Amino acid sequence: LYGRADEIDSLHDAYGRVMSSNKSEAILIGGYSGSGKTQLALSLPESELFANGLCISTKFEETASKPLAVLLSAFDEMFLLIVQKYTEQERHSIYQALVSEFDAHFYLLVRTVPNVLRLVSTMHSIINDAVEENEINFFSMCEIIKRLMRVVSSQLSSSGMILMVDDMQWADSASLGLIHTVLSDPDNSILCVGTYRDNEMVSYSLGTFPRLCESLSRVVLRKTEGNPFFVQTFLSSLVGKQLLQYNLRIKRWEWDIGEILAEHITPNVLDLISAKMNELSEDIRSALKTASCFGIKMHDSFVHDLSQHPDYSSLRPNLMAAIDDGLMELDSDGSSFRFVHDKVLEAAYDMIRPDSKDKFHFDIGMVLLASYEKNTIQSTSTLFAILDQINHGILLLQDEAQHISIAKLNLQAGMESLRRSNYTSAYNFAKSAVSLLPDDSPWTKHYDLCFKLYMLLSRAAYSYWKIDEATDATNIVINHANTLQDKLDAYTIKKMIIEVDCNPDDANQLMATVIGLLNSLGEHIPCDEEARRDISRQVDIATKSFQLESDDKLLQMHEFSSEKSDAIMQAYSILVSLVVYVYFAAVLCTGLNETCRVGYRIGQLGLKMLNQNDRSNMPLVHLLYYGWVGILFEPIQACVEMHRQAYDVGLQTGNLSIAGMHKTFAIARGFYTGVHLVRIKDEIDCVSKSQEYHGSMSVVKLGVQNMVVKCLIDGESSGTKSEDGSDNDPTVVYYQMIISVYCGYFERAKHLAKRWEKIRVTNHCKEIFSLRLVFVHFYWGLASLVVARRGRATKLSDFDRFITIVENAAEGLCHELAGMHHEELGEFRQALNSYRQAEKCYSAWGSQMKVNKTQDKILRVSRTLLSIWYYDPADSSETKV
Repeated sequence: LYGRADEIDSLHDAYGRVMSSNKSEAILIGGYSGSGKTQLALSLPESELFANGLCISTKFEETASKPLAVLLSAFDEMFLLIVQKYTEQERHSIYQALVSEFDAHFYLLVRTVPNVLRLVSTMHSIINDAVEENEINFFSMCEIIKRLMRVVSSQLSSSGMILMVDDMQWADSASLGLIHTVLSDPDNSILCVGTYRDNEMVSYSLGTFPRLCESLSRVVLRKTEGNPFFVQTFLSSLVGKQLLQYNLRIKRWEWDIGEILAEHITPNVLDLISAKMNELSEDIRSALKTASCFGIKMHDSFVHDLSQHPDYSSLRPNLMAAIDDGLMELDSDGSSFRFVHDKVLEAAYDMIRPDSKDKFHFDIGMVLLASYEKNTIQSTSTLFAILDQINHGILLLQDEAQHISIAKLNLQAGMESLRRSNYTSAYNFAKSAVSLLPDDSPWTKHYDLCFKLYMLLSRAAYSYWKIDEATDATNIVINHANTLQDKLDAYTIKKMIIEVDCNPDDANQLMATVIGLLNSLGEHIPCDEEARRDISRQVDIATKSFQLESDDKLLQMHEFSSEKSDAIMQAYSILVSLVVYVYFAAVLCTGLNETCRVGYRIGQLGLKMLNQNDRSNMPLVHLLYYGWVGILFEPIQACVEMHRQAYDVGLQTGNLSIAGMHKTFAIARGFYTGVHLVRIKDEIDCVSKSQEYHGSMSVVKLGVQNMVVKCLIDGESSGTKSEDGSDNDPTVVYYQMIISVYCGYFERAKHLAKRWEKIRVTNHCKEIFSLRLVFVHFYWGLASLVVARRGRATKLSDFDRFITIVENAAEGLCHELAGMHHEELGEFRQALNSYRQAEKCYSAWGSQMKVNKTQDKILRVSRTLLSIWYYDPADSSETKV
């Protein structure tokens, strides 16, 4: 560390920024092996500055283990450090905060980092065996660790946290993604210090000092981007061209950098690998092509089974020869042959002619299938791999019997994938199987197979968020099902699709159909035929029916005696369920009329049912209730908090689409509640980065609101003043109205409010704008009062009711308008007090643009007051204000 005081100071400064700002930062330290990178990183946690902090340290190895294993082990061992370093009271506080954060999903945290239970002396049995089989996917894992670190860092905010990651050049992409997720969370305050080896691979390969091969290193880096395998391949190509030679006399490598730069050497490492493969024997190339069909690695059991067939009898010795040539390697346990790099895999696979690839896969799959059917022990994972091969050449199947046989195997694999929550594989297996059904009367010839396949496809497509395909598959089952039970199974899936698709027409049709089925089963439900075809009349009838029933009876509608048949109970569960309760409540609250109160009551009943049942429906139920029902009757701040909680639960359970909608509501509505604008901007940026990085969470675009927030923060007005309201997008017009009010363009705000109302009525879209309608009239009213005041209005009573219902944002606006009113009347002292209150509110809101404008008004009024002398009756002297 001698002579590295500046670097040490940089580390200390970064730690200080994290402690003061409560925002995460990352510092990466690069250098040669043995250059002191690790010692420099350790200088911070070993200093007195960090005496009471928590340092989580881990190191990546070149021989990579399972993805995420290194990091998850470090986060798990973190609790052992906490047990050693902190008091029992501090440990208990952290434990209680984690239990409160994860609530019913605490078992997921325990499954991820079991040592969390060491924080308390008594072990609690909290693992639910029924959910133990559920797979925690990468997105859920990221969310669990992010929330874990959020809680721990907040509990240790006074002492600080460091995540030290050594040798990051060996990190897998999943681990880097997890670090990215944790550090990009705006509520985390962690300093990540990472080290990586820089510019040493060439010197290591040539056995010379880095300073002696710096010029060659730069060329290699430019050609290979520093990838270790690419470096070795590129250097080998230089040796082959005699541009890099070993001098036996001086015992070191020599090269002429000028000749290397002058020589045309392809920058595509794939070409270099392909050229090397072309020099191999045909048998080795054939073995590489066979292995490439299985991906990055080929299990030894497949090598064994294929070797029993004459066409693949020499597979094993040729794969061993590929290992000698440096193209493949054996796993540490010898269970698989693995390509040393994905570029080698790509080059091997490219050796198969494009028009022959399907048959190449198909032949491999059929040989393996013959061996699979002979085995008494049949592994599901083996079946998956075999079908992956066969499905490539599915069109090569000959007769109908073969089609049906492979379709049944795909059905088996798809059902197992669905059970494992592997929706992608389930969907692909189902699609392949459906394509194998005969064109001529498949439901007549193979009814049971068709029913199971289309039900699998509908469930897999629904879970895979392919709603249109799920709907089509469900409709096919409904149209062809020949038993009541089969139809009810299809209607059950149909109900699930409607719940997430929120289509009132489909919901109306489903309710009418199920009511008809119940009537045919002897369950008489009075419902006029014409009313069933008319959505508005049907809702009216249902609303009146709900008004006549007590809460207890409504809550018991989904319970039936054992005397009812299974079919009747299933039909009732479709008609009246937890989500349907809340969905119906949302329908009643789509317009600001007398039905809203009934909808609010029904929605609250739905929340009570949620508490009585499992919490799997929580994200969707809360989306419907707090999105369209509770928002009209309960404080917006409380609704925003429930959106944030449901967002976290949605991410933990893998329901990314519903989680994304909750996040959008939380951000958009947080704007109204006075949430600091910088936080809103950070959340919008975080959502955008998550969408870009993960590519899975469906988040409604927040670009227009982001534009408004930036304008309010720093005065960027692009897109806010130039338009005249001609845009027909109601969202754009809505936010233009808001920014016009805050920028003082009150006439324009009135014009935009009228235009928004016209768009709403003309497009018959009033059902989705209930909350916005409230705020449109709020801001419309404020703008109208300002315009009316210019007509010499003198009362402020209209402002008082506004100030009592809003926080920083609108409250600041009201104080500012009151100050303008007092200033026009010559009441400068009252105007100054109002402006100062407005400045305080705008500052708390984070709008620097409004703070600057209000300060200008304060300065103007203050100058006016300084020029005024008044006489105080209690004082005989004149006093200057």
